[in-house]
Amino acid sequence: MFTRGADVCADLPEDVDPETTMVISQGTEAGSATPVDLQEGMREEVVGADMLAPLAMRVIDAIDLFEAEADGLEPAELRLCFDSVTSLLEGHDSENVFRMLHLVTSRVRQVNGMGHFHLRLDRDSDQVRLLEPMFDAVIELRVDDDTPQQRWHLRDQEVTSDWVSL
Repeated sequence: MFTRGADVCADLPEDVDPETTMVISQGTEAGSATPVDLQEGMREEVVGADMLAPLAMRVIDAIDLFEAEADGLEPAELRLCFDSVTSLLEGHDSENVFRMLHLVTSRVRQVNGMGHFHLRLDRDSDQVRLLEPMFDAVIELRVDDDTPQQRWHLRDQEVTSDWVSL
């Protein structure tokens, strides 16, 4: 399952199975943020941009649908890519975004799924500090001498990795 907002930072993988993939797009004032690369048979829905609750409920409904279709999900079988957190924060109060993401992350945990949420802000920003407690890890990305790098912060173990080239 993928979400897409006005500020998309990820594309669908080429090997994605359209029968087991859903794209949930959030509408914008200019229309839909629907990707043009949807494969034949891939499910997609557009949710209005004005309120967060319908977006959260649509994602949760999609998780419920996948769980029912699979007659239960194995650990990590559900993979959620939520790549529009930045645009949500631009259009909504941070605490409302927190509540919405809390609903979604709670449902992902209930089915032992994996979720990754993209937020294009510095790690020391107020918004990151507000949202960080919901997640098991925070991954920072940077470019150093034209080399993309990542650094992981594992919250439960209070461990931070060195910068590693991608």
